[in-house]
Amino acid sequence: MPRPGLNCQGSIPALFTIHGLWPQDANDRPIPPYQKNASCNTNPPTPSSQIITYLQPIEVDLERLWPNLKNSSSKQQNQAFWRYEWEQHGMCSDYGQNPLGYFNSTLQLRKSFHPEFQLTPGTKYTVQRVSNEIRRQVGAKPEIACSTSRVLRNTLLLWEVRLCYNKQTYPGPGSIQDCPKDFSGDCRNWSDNILFPK
Repeated sequence: MPRPGLNCQGSIPALFTIHGLWPQDANDRPIPPYQKNASCNTNPPTPSSQIITYLQPIEVDLERLWPNLKNSSSKQQNQAFWRYEWEQHGMCSDYGQNPLGYFNSTLQLRKSFHPEFQLTPGTKYTVQRVSNEIRRQVGAKPEIACSTSRVLRNTLLLWEVRLCYNKQTYPGPGSIQDCPKDFSGDCRNWSDNILFPK
């Protein structure tokens, strides 16, 4: 779901999409982007200006499962979003010289679970219930991220479902594991009611 306050164009996909694959350290701190931390990779990573060529074999899947929610029907917007995600997270991942591997591995993670998690759009659930349902489906505790609706007064929205994976030797992020945080964003406790947007 896009951040609150954005004026989105195009259609919002009716399925869970990818926001990104973000490398974290052993203490659950984000790895800084390559521009701020060139020592994160021993070999220079593929420049973001070159990655779209590498992504052509999976572009249809990227457009469906990893769109830019500001305008999911714009090829330019989608490609700009993928370049941004590469600059922020991919260049300092284990895939620094392999953008196709980074994006394709993320697509495979997304394809490995049931996208609806037995949640009904337009329905309110507690944070605990959403977490339990996702845990039942994927086998590990997710982090539930909430935002506050700017349209529906005093309504918390399910913003993101974050799944965590352990680090494995290249290639791949490894197997799913419990996330260290239970919830984030505007969620404050397990009993908060959150709306699963339509």
